[in-house]
Amino acid sequence: MGFVDPAAPLLATCGGDTVKLFDVTVESGDPCVLAYSPAPGHPVNAVKWNHTNLIVASAGDDKKISLWHKKGQNVGQLPTSTVDRGDDIEACSFSCLSIDVVA
Repeated sequence: MGFVDPAAPLLATCGGDTVKLFDVTVESGDPCVLAYSPAPGHPVNAVKWNHTNLIVASAGDDKKISLWHKKGQNVGQLPTSTVDRGDDIEACSFSCLSIDVVA
């Protein structure tokens, strides 16, 4: 994938074990600017931008929250808990995004 313009309005999506970022201003060609698999083989169930729209968080069946900068750098992972809480991983991913991430 190519370089992501820091000013580009991006849409984050997930499907299967992949998160993709799309530049919504692209009118022709491939609008996908970044694709990654936070935990290959584990489905991603939710994605959400942080309040500055610089970091996208994803949560999935691996029971972790993966954080990525919109330019493609992996910021890290947060284990959610050692206790299996089923579908609570999505709620946790949305509530944790108030964290300020220094990029």
